[in-house]
Amino acid sequence: MKPTLFLFTFAFFLLSASFVQAQSPALQKNTQWLEKMLNTLVKEDNKKSGEKETKPDFKFTNCQMAMNVVTDNKEDNFSMGFHLNWLLKDVTKVSYKKEKDGNYTLMLNVPPDKMKMDMGFGNDNSISGSFNMKDEKGNKKDDDNTSLSLSTKDEKLVQEMVRKFEESIKLCKGS
Repeated sequence: MKPTLFLFTFAFFLLSASFVQAQSPALQKNTQWLEKMLNTLVKEDNKKSGEKETKPDFKFTNCQMAMNVVTDNKEDNFSMGFHLNWLLKDVTKVSYKKEKDGNYTLMLNVPPDKMKMDMGFGNDNSISGSFNMKDEKGNKKDDDNTSLSLSTKDEKLVQEMVRKFEESIKLCKGS
């Protein structure tokens, strides 16, 4: 009886290991593609305020997504930056919407307590943690969206981004 149990356990382990290995290349392929697309298409719309455009930098490490934004104002000798990251398995929904100018916004629903932030300003100052957002009256906000403005009018491309995000999320939830 014990040899049969041992063989069954060993076979299950081998099948599980091969399944996880089969997932890794798909996840890696998806996240590399998403990283490239996000770094190419995401823009920060500062035209209304007259500020210089800020370009976020996206990076995926396995099931973790990170966004870095650094602003350098050489005139005022001041710099500020922030780093956000979250696990793909914590993303509850991925969607998009078309803006008035024809471009698209990609929306990732991530609960605020699952999002980690590190903000630095000046030379040696920083704060970090995860934050629950509240409105002006102190009520918890229901809006858990991280919205990314995309400089594309190609809806098929945006749909492919959503599909790859959803597939990656599913792979990360399974591991």
